[in-house]
Amino acid sequence: MIQAFINSFKSALYIKIENDHIEVTDLYSGKKTNKPGQGAFNHSRSLIKDFELAVSILKPCVDELVKTKFIRPRVFFHWLPELEGGLTQIESQVFLELGQKIGAREVYSFTSSSTIHPSSFKDLLNSKRSFHRGL
Repeated sequence: MIQAFINSFKSALYIKIENDHIEVTDLYSGKKTNKPGQGAFNHSRSLIKDFELAVSILKPCVDELVKTKFIRPRVFFHWLPELEGGLTQIESQVFLELGQKIGAREVYSFTSSSTIHPSSFKDLLNSKRSFHRGL
């Protein structure tokens, strides 16, 4: 009962972006929302084609999953498929700014070739070690 009350004040979102499609998962409750990217993430040389469109798509997803305005979530951006060489410093900065615009308190961004199961984040969420992250 106490743990459920404590968890109600925690928020972490896993945002998977694949083929201009977005899936947002609340890592504590398991609730999901899916949205088409509407071209915001569809560009041949860049991860984000239209920054403001990306914000306007992601912000309602965050608001839908994070019910209170007093809690700012940790946000994990996951870009699929894996990018050769990983994210550039500029791409990482774009994800940091995107996270800030959608209300994140911490932003993590990474690429990999496969989907990561939400339960894999439990160690990261409960860890006391420091990570390279934004905000």
